[in-house]
Amino acid sequence: MKKTLVFLIAISLFSTLLAQDSTRFYDKIKLDWESYNAYTYRKTASYLKYSIPESIGNQRGRGSFASDNPLDHGATSFGLRIQTEIIKNYKLDVRLMTEHRGISYGVFSTQAMIVYPIFMFNFVDTIKLGKLKWTLSGTAGQHRDFEEGGGLYLYNLNCHAERVHLQVNKHIILKGLHLGDLANGIGLALDEVYQGSIVFPNIPLSKNGKKRLDVQFSLTEWQGADIDYYRNFINPTERINLPELITTLHINPSAKVYFHVGFKPVNAPYQIDSAVFFKPNNIDKLAAVVGTKWMHKTDKLTVETVAEARFYGKTFNFERAEKGRFYRSRSNHSFYNSTIGDNLYPILSFDRPFSQWAVFTEYRHKNVGALTLRTKGNYQLKGRWHAYFDVDYNAIFAENERPFNYLFGTLCLNLKLRKDIDCSFGMTNKGMNLDAFYPTFYFYKLPSMFIFLKKTLAP
Repeated sequence: MKKTLVFLIAISLFSTLLAQDSTRFYDKIKLDWESYNAYTYRKTASYLKYSIPESIGNQRGRGSFASDNPLDHGATSFGLRIQTEIIKNYKLDVRLMTEHRGISYGVFSTQAMIVYPIFMFNFVDTIKLGKLKWTLSGTAGQHRDFEEGGGLYLYNLNCHAERVHLQVNKHIILKGLHLGDLANGIGLALDEVYQGSIVFPNIPLSKNGKKRLDVQFSLTEWQGADIDYYRNFINPTERINLPELITTLHINPSAKVYFHVGFKPVNAPYQIDSAVFFKPNNIDKLAAVVGTKWMHKTDKLTVETVAEARFYGKTFNFERAEKGRFYRSRSNHSFYNSTIGDNLYPILSFDRPFSQWAVFTEYRHKNVGALTLRTKGNYQLKGRWHAYFDVDYNAIFAENERPFNYLFGTLCLNLKLRKDIDCSFGMTNKGMNLDAFYPTFYFYKLPSMFIFLKKTLAP
């Protein structure tokens, strides 16, 4: 928290001294609200059976039936959002979130209620030094669904982060990034992450400018988390500097191809337990993702698709799984009405894709790869009625294990009550899993019926 305050004060003073934009104070305040109400229905206990890779199931030590989760009890998330422009182009976004983790737990069950804040500060300013004119922008606060670069390992996260971008000209951007305490409630055994980057954007590849290339070079410092579990095996506060390369080819405004590779330059043998060592090789030190995103849109149909191939070497991932995080109460020995622990799995995170770095760190001491295909779409039927689908396929290939296929699917009818409010009726085979060391999903063998009512925030 101290680092964040220092960061905000320094940026504000620096830009105020050098900027030529107006520093007049504003009184603009915008109010908005968001809501997510969900209820899933299952006929019998057989609908709680789920599939999981054998090695991961053995590590977690759970049975073949999914445990209790909020969506089976009519969960509700409600947030009040206040946006204010402190001075021109300096904005503060504050959200007060409340969750009732399941009405059937009891309308006034205090075990099922929680309130938490979300803060976000962002700015865009112009710095003038003589004839030079630079654009400075940044954010600081609690980020939802955070992603950096090509999403190699920092993606699909709820985290605390500060970002600063300094655009020197059309072809050079300098970037700074800090993430704090990734071991807390995220499942990654990292304390601080610092990254400095230089980006060469919009390199033209066609005469009309539609095809262009972005190239980013980054140097990232990891600081290991000081966790009791790892002290016998690694230096808990080890600092590692990783070079990274990110390239993004923009084919047109609706399609792009990206590549992100990172290398962990360590040479000392790693100790797995008191007797077993392994010496890293160059392949084990690598992690890479190559992917493409595109959108197809007509008058009635909108489809968004992401296809990716990933690889994480066992040295790159070594002991990055932080297994001491809990999303249930440790004082309540029953799973029932125990959905708030030392950390919270927010209801809104249910809409995220399955893939995240923690999925791959769970395969300890193994090289692991994945193929991912996610496509979601909306088709207007008649009037306010729409058909919606979301398919999230992930094939996991871990060293010395059989490939495992996750195929999450959601299909529903959607009634648009107004532009930002939807009521959905349908089925899904995805469920909240509060029993891993990171927020993830159950892959149910049978789909369940659901009803969702959702109000989204304005842009």
